[in-house]
Amino acid sequence: MKSSYIVYYLNKLYYSKYIKKEKKITKEEIGKEEIKWIKKYISDNTKKFIFMNHHSGPYCKSLERNISLNGKHLKKIDPTIFGQLYFTWKKNNNLTKEQHYKFNRAILIPVYKKGDINKPSNYRYLYNFSNNVKLLDKIWSFEICKELTGKINNINFLSYHIRNTFNKNLKEVATRFTNNSDNKIMLDFEKAFDSVSFYTIEQLLKSFLIRVLGKEKGEMYFERYFNLIINCNIYYDKIKIKRNKGIPTGLSSSNLIFTMIMEQIFYLFDKICPSFKKYFNFYVYVDDIAINVLDNSVDISSYIKKLMKVFEYYKFKCNNKKCLISKNIHNQIDNFTIIENNTKYLGIYFCRNPEEYINLIIDEFNKKKNQKFKTIYDMVKYNKNSARGFLKYKLHPFLKN
Repeated sequence: MKSSYIVYYLNKLYYSKYIKKEKKITKEEIGKEEIKWIKKYISDNTKKFIFMNHHSGPYCKSLERNISLNGKHLKKIDPTIFGQLYFTWKKNNNLTKEQHYKFNRAILIPVYKKGDINKPSNYRYLYNFSNNVKLLDKIWSFEICKELTGKINNINFLSYHIRNTFNKNLKEVATRFTNNSDNKIMLDFEKAFDSVSFYTIEQLLKSFLIRVLGKEKGEMYFERYFNLIINCNIYYDKIKIKRNKGIPTGLSSSNLIFTMIMEQIFYLFDKICPSFKKYFNFYVYVDDIAINVLDNSVDISSYIKKLMKVFEYYKFKCNNKKCLISKNIHNQIDNFTIIENNTKYLGIYFCRNPEEYINLIIDEFNKKKNQKFKTIYDMVKYNKNSARGFLKYKLHPFLKN
C-alpha cells in the first residue's frame, strides 16, 4: 500500500473546520537546582511513570506496550531539555512554538485490524510520541487521577479503574452482563478515537473538569492537556499530516480522556432524559457501551434514539451494522444485529454451555497465536504463562464459584 494513499486518507480522516488559537509563550530558563529537582522527581517516580506489563489489561497488544513509556525511554530523557519543557508547561499550561516543533511530535504506526489490507481504513493508527511528551502526558495523567479520586463515577465507567483492581472488576461486570442474552444492547461508534473533534474535546472535557474540580483547577488541567494535543505535530512516513481532530492513542491519557468525555455526555443526557436510568442500566468501557434494559415494556427505540442524538450532536457516528441487540427486543431496533452465543462483551462470551464455550476460546487462542490446538492442555503446553492469563480471564464465568 503506497504511503500517498495513507497520507490522503489520514488528512481526510483528521480534517475539521476547527481553528487553532495561538498564544505566544516564553521558554522558562532553568538552573542547576531545577535540573537536580527534575532528576530526583523522575527517579523517585520511575515505577509510577513506566508502563507495567502486568497492569496492561486484557486487550493491550505488544506494540502498544513497546511504544508506551518504559524504563529505557526514561533513561534517554535529557533532564535539561525536559526541565525546560516541564517548567514552561507548568507555568504557561503550554509550550513555546519552537518546543512544539522540536519535541511535540508523533509518528503514526498503522496496525492492521481486518478486511482488505490495501484499504487504509482497515487499520488502526497508533501515535508514537517523543519520550518528553510521553512523560509530560504521564505526569498529567498521574496528577489528574489523584485529583479525581472519589469524585468520579467508576461504577458505570469501567476504564477509570486503576490496573491492579481493573481486571477483576472488568471480568466481574462482563460476566454479569453476559449471563443471559435477553434485554441487552451494545453500541458501536465508527473510528471513535479518530472522530472526536477538537470542538468536542473543548466543550465536553473542559465542562467535565470544571464540574468535578472547580473552575480554576479544571481550566488549568484542561489547558495543559488540550494545548499539548492541539499543537502536536503528526507524521506518517516523514510526511506531516494536517490534523484538526482525534484523541491520540498510545498515551497514558488516551483512555482516560475518552472516558471523561463519555461521562460528560451521559451527564448531559441525564439532564435531557432523567427517566432513562429508571428503565436502563449501562456500562462504558472506553468506547464500548453496554446497556441493560430493566423494563422491556417501555419504548426502547425512543430512548436509544434520544441517546444517539446527543452523541451525533458531538460528531460521534453510530455504526449500526456493529451495534448489537438481544433477540427478544430486536423488533424495537431491527437495524441492529442480534446477539448470538459467540458474541463477546469485553472478551467474555454470552454462551454458557461449557463445551461450546471452551471450543470458542480455543478457536480464539488459535487465531491469536496462529495455531491449531484442540484442547486447553495443548494451549497450556504451548505457552503456560500466556495461556494461564488468557484462560483466567476467559473462563471467569465458570471459575468464579
